[in-house]
Amino acid sequence: MKKIFPDAEMSEEDGFRFDWPGGWVHLRASATEPVVRMIVEWKTPEGAEDLASHVMAYLERTSVQ
Repeated sequence: MKKIFPDAEMSEEDGFRFDWPGGWVHLRASATEPVVRMIVEWKTPEGAEDLASHVMAYLERTSVQ
């Protein structure tokens, strides 16, 4: 994940969190379901949607089915 967000501050506490001046995204495995949970906050709704779409596309390309 660090490869797609080289300019972000990254934390691996409780999953992966990437921070920028305009917002952040947090990814973690669910403890109760076979899914990855994603939380996104950004300064605009459009920015949050763009970031979520970018992350989803990356996860879909790299996931094992």
